[in-house]
Amino acid sequence: MAQDYQVTGPTAFGFQPLPQPTTVSPGTMVPIPFPFKFFGNTLTSVLFTEFGYLTTTSTRTSTNQVVPHNSASFPANFIAPWWDFLCSNSVCTNQSLRYQSLVEATTGRRFIVFEWNNFGATNSATAARINFQAQLFEGTNEIRFSYGGSTPTGTSASVGVQKDLGIGVAALPCSTNTLFCSSYASGTLIRLQLPPDLVISSTSMDQVGYAGVRFNATAQVANQGGRDAANTVVRYYLSEDPVLTIGTDPVIGETAATTFPAASTTTISARPDAVIPVGTMPGPYYVLSMVDPDNTAPAESNEMNNLGMPQAITVGSPLPDLITQGVSGPMTATPGATVALGRTFGNAGNAPSGAFKYTWFLSENSVVSISDTVLGPALQGAELAAMMSNTATDMVALPATLPAGAYYVGTCVNYDPQGSPQFAITEISQVNNCSQSNTPIIVSSGQLSVITPAALPQAVQHSPYGLRLIAAGGNGSYSWAPATGTTLPPGLTFNSMGDLQGTPSVAGTFSFGVTVNSGMAQQSQTFMLTVSPGNIPLSIVDQDLPAAEFGRAYSADLVAVGGKPPYVWKIKMDSRLPQGLAVSDEGGIEGRANEAGDFMFGIELTDSATPMPTKVTKDLRIRVVMPTTMHIATSRLRTAYLKQDYSQQLVAVGGRPPYTWTVLNFQPLPQNPTEKPGDAGMALPDELGIFIDDQNLDYLRGEPKKAGLYMVTLRAVDNASAEDFTTLLLQVSYTEPLAIMTTSLPDAFQGKDYGVKLSHNRGRESSGVEFSLPCVYQAVTATRFECAPLDENQKLPPGLKLAADGTLSGAPTDSGDADKVYTFLVKVTDEAGRQDVRSLSIRVRPSAATTGGGGGCTSAAALAPLVFGALLLALAGSRRKRSAP
Repeated sequence: MAQDYQVTGPTAFGFQPLPQPTTVSPGTMVPIPFPFKFFGNTLTSVLFTEFGYLTTTSTRTSTNQVVPHNSASFPANFIAPWWDFLCSNSVCTNQSLRYQSLVEATTGRRFIVFEWNNFGATNSATAARINFQAQLFEGTNEIRFSYGGSTPTGTSASVGVQKDLGIGVAALPCSTNTLFCSSYASGTLIRLQLPPDLVISSTSMDQVGYAGVRFNATAQVANQGGRDAANTVVRYYLSEDPVLTIGTDPVIGETAATTFPAASTTTISARPDAVIPVGTMPGPYYVLSMVDPDNTAPAESNEMNNLGMPQAITVGSPLPDLITQGVSGPMTATPGATVALGRTFGNAGNAPSGAFKYTWFLSENSVVSISDTVLGPALQGAELAAMMSNTATDMVALPATLPAGAYYVGTCVNYDPQGSPQFAITEISQVNNCSQSNTPIIVSSGQLSVITPAALPQAVQHSPYGLRLIAAGGNGSYSWAPATGTTLPPGLTFNSMGDLQGTPSVAGTFSFGVTVNSGMAQQSQTFMLTVSPGNIPLSIVDQDLPAAEFGRAYSADLVAVGGKPPYVWKIKMDSRLPQGLAVSDEGGIEGRANEAGDFMFGIELTDSATPMPTKVTKDLRIRVVMPTTMHIATSRLRTAYLKQDYSQQLVAVGGRPPYTWTVLNFQPLPQNPTEKPGDAGMALPDELGIFIDDQNLDYLRGEPKKAGLYMVTLRAVDNASAEDFTTLLLQVSYTEPLAIMTTSLPDAFQGKDYGVKLSHNRGRESSGVEFSLPCVYQAVTATRFECAPLDENQKLPPGLKLAADGTLSGAPTDSGDADKVYTFLVKVTDEAGRQDVRSLSIRVRPSAATTGGGGGCTSAAALAPLVFGALLLALAGSRRKRSAP
């Protein structure tokens, strides 16, 4: 109850008037659209007073007090950005109390803003008019006071918050004495935040550990407070009992220092150097975890809840842990050839291994396991001491009947398919026994051949499709082209790299031929491709999911097009993801995979169409690799902001660094129904302002010049020519929005000249501002969009026109014998890509009507905020629903 808010400010801040506020009378009880905790109490509504404060009681008084105060005659519970006698109805006009619920762009959290607009600073008719706000934030329970407009003079205001008599915090020092505050600096911000409160909500770790061996531990940390906790770690201790004794219980390891955001939960793993201390005797132990053990977080509200629940583990007797650390092979080979295969084995355990067997395998995919083709009998390996490794080369024969194709070679240590038991040595773990080469061996008899199967995967009309054909033989260099006289399925293209890609536009079964050249050799093949009808708009995008690393945190997003969002995703009943991974209702795949290999899984997607939702399914592939396999690890791009430096590291792991990054595809995507997808390109355009750094090729950098949502396909190639691809979304947002400030329009009269100029909030700060009358686009095909048809009352009144500078002018030509209301969309954009869309209304009245019409104006204006959403929904409902991925 006595927990104090921590005050920051005043700091410079660009005051933002509410774009679409709701105006209320003084003393109105305004509901808060989310639970808001205030000094331990949960507020669901507040009383909005004309005296510069909010309260939970019915008391309204202009006589302000110090903060905190002890007088029972005055409000004891309040949030006061500027508590004073601000206005008298005899001298103040046009003042208003306004509020609006908004969403914070960076976090997605809701907040509600209370605005005192155009109030007088004193009881003087000549006093400057002032504007200020109180903002309440969901989750963090933060309170912000922001000030704009003129600086008040001659006041004696109080600024702060109070829960009860004597319990409160002054936001400005002048509120703690009887002089009170005489003025504030316009364009400033004060933040009142609750301190952080870190709690370990759960932990997961190895149930058996070994002295001197890597110990895996992960903690889920919840920051229940209102401020971020920066540069903070979770530390793990080993104890013989469930009670932590600092200085006596040895440290196993800790996580990297990180920031735990306010009102959020973070999952974080111990660093790779976390080990059970050398010399620890086998037996039962407890692992205890503590967040912020060094008290680096600023003044937590509760320092007594930083310990996690003790976890019982066992320290086992010394054992070896044999690992295949690396495999190499030739680039090409012929069936039946004997090839030189290199391997490196390591012992990551704490005991010698003894002599062991190992076996070579051949796989058609990039992850080798004991279910793949065995290459010869098991071979003998010499004893490895703890923490030692051994590298050698073996001569291994490929099967004489091996078909031409691309194959990965790999080996599994401590495995003999003819042995009993097959894994003869007891070791710490067997999941790390197998590994494979980074690049495949191209096996060819010497004759040029197309080795992609003739049965191509089925395509769906209006859905993305992509496949790379593979050849073998020849001189190892291949050039592809459509066969002479052949016709590709409409919407698809075929390039010299062998990529068949595009969006099929016509359903049916198509036959087409391709030709591949390698030196003087040439080979042709005919393919059949079935394109199923795309008359159901909802579909799941066939995407290459980023590879998951065994045992490491993973996150990727599934993508759908069409239908009616929001979507609900789930795994098909007869399918599954790799153990440790799961899919959320929102389409995110997250977790830590604890089994390696290539996995095909079925995904089921349901949209929100009424009365009958549409349901579709698709089989997707995810690869779980060991950390040595080359793959792109970046699964998301952080949001960029206009005119602010942007830096996003591109991360690939495994393979042979360094990596070379290129952009294969770039396309602007629609952000609302008044936009359509932009043209795709093969590079980041100069006008975006973001590029791959020439000096450091592992970074996207720049200063964004164009706001929007973009789809970017990246390719990474390592020093051994292994490659991986991923498609990510890039959002370029902004902190200073462009908004239409005009919310109501006066009535127009038939045949009478009409002239109004719409306004926006940027003044002269934003160049290239243009107003327009947008349409709502509908997808006719996957690449062609048209405006949805409009009723006559969804357009500007006949005879009026809107100029790019916002001037609305002309003379209405017809309204009949009765008033008629026209409701239409207006859009404003600037050169930086910022935009705003609003619904406005004009009432056209017969020419015989009496001029003035104040009541009519009010009625028409009142319709605008109500019909905007309905207008968009009505137009969107009349079109074929299809959105870009």
